[in-house]
Amino acid sequence: MQTGTSILGPLAVLTAAIIALLGVGATVRQKSKTDRREQWWKRAEWSLDQIFHTDEARQRVGFAVLLVLADSRLATSEEFALLDAAADVVIDSAEINEEDQDEDHDGGLGRS
Repeated sequence: MQTGTSILGPLAVLTAAIIALLGVGATVRQKSKTDRREQWWKRAEWSLDQIFHTDEARQRVGFAVLLVLADSRLATSEEFALLDAAADVVIDSAEINEEDQDEDHDGGLGRS
């Protein structure tokens, strides 16, 4: 017959192994999420570079990618705010360019 102490030894080892396994699992999940967020940010940087490029086709692609990234669950509220600010700059810049082109077409006389 086993005594209470001899049963506790293997039980303690099993408990320690389970706790260690849970800790490793949490670490792996956190590392995976961190890696995915890092990739998300690299894509966001790429799309922002495209948006502010002089080539209009690249700007459109960058903006389209940015819209997809904005739907990601990986983005934090701060990153949403950053994307929103970047979109505002692009929209404001497009409106200014449109106004400049309108002035060029009407001879710069300020006619609308």
